[in-house]
Amino acid sequence: MTEYRLIIPGRPVPAQRMTQRTKWTARSRRSLDYQGLVARAALAARLPRPLPWEYIRLEAAVYLRPTRGGRLPGNRGDADNYLKAVADGLQYAGVLGNDRSVIDESIRIRPTLDGQERVEVILREVML
Repeated sequence: MTEYRLIIPGRPVPAQRMTQRTKWTARSRRSLDYQGLVARAALAARLPRPLPWEYIRLEAAVYLRPTRGGRLPGNRGDADNYLKAVADGLQYAGVLGNDRSVIDESIRIRPTLDGQERVEVILREVML
């Protein structure tokens, strides 16, 4: 089975719910900038555009810098918003023709052991 892997370096930023009015806030701009980073990482990894599959499984592992006590930071985002940011960035890059093609997804949020915050993504075909 073919799969594609991608590492998005840097602190992960969850997607923000936006309206026309809130689109220009600092938090929303950060979210949009992160989606651009995801798109650039996908293009640099030379992922096919679009993926040749009708249905896709999106797996993501979010690695965040732990607190001094070794726990996950309290100011982290929701898991579904991290997935949304990655899917939107992949759609922006043209890797996902439409994020509705993602019919199976999973996410893990873990403290990083090496100090490098990042998101590791695996894309796989789903056979129905």
